[in-house]
Amino acid sequence: MERIGGCRVEIKAAKPKEAEKPVLYVDKEIFRQASLLDLDDSVMHEVHEMYSAVKANGLTKYKQDDKIVTALIYVVCRKEMIPLTLHKMCDVLRIDYRTINKVYRYLLKRMAIHVPPTTPSEYVQKFGVEMQLSKKSIEKAERIIEIAKRSGSISGKGPAGVAAASLFMVAELEHIETTPKELAEISGVTQVTIRNRCKELEQQMNGRLRQLVAA
Repeated sequence: MERIGGCRVEIKAAKPKEAEKPVLYVDKEIFRQASLLDLDDSVMHEVHEMYSAVKANGLTKYKQDDKIVTALIYVVCRKEMIPLTLHKMCDVLRIDYRTINKVYRYLLKRMAIHVPPTTPSEYVQKFGVEMQLSKKSIEKAERIIEIAKRSGSISGKGPAGVAAASLFMVAELEHIETTPKELAEISGVTQVTIRNRCKELEQQMNGRLRQLVAA
């Protein structure tokens, strides 16, 4: 209440226009998700711009805003070479991977968005740091990937799974205590995938893991 010209007048805060409400919600959702994923302001700004473009093209009508935001965050991470897997994002945000992957592919197709392919080396550093491995151990994992890449044995394999497997192999080689479950939580890659990639890499090394990594 405020006194104006001798009268007591109730002044109410202006409500956002109906058209502004979705924008305010999306801004908050971008901030919420980016904060949970520990992403910086530049990512949030780019996601906001991409969302505006998606909306201008009429692609938000039948999709939920929060799912579009998640998919766009992943697009930006791919474009900026931020080693964050979609599985890991969905685990952190507690949302269904298959649903977000479907929205992601829908946006790529309808918006003609190009994202660069990811490589195992991009994930090795991030996963290795989270595992608290030494720089030397991470370099050994990169060496395993390089050997496998030259042989063509990892062609078509998910880069995050290959990175996780190479780090697990180094951890075992150096008697560093870790488990597929712990690495799965860090990488967002399933334990089954990690074990399968380990078997494939070990076969490629042909029993000469220590010798090849040390070379």
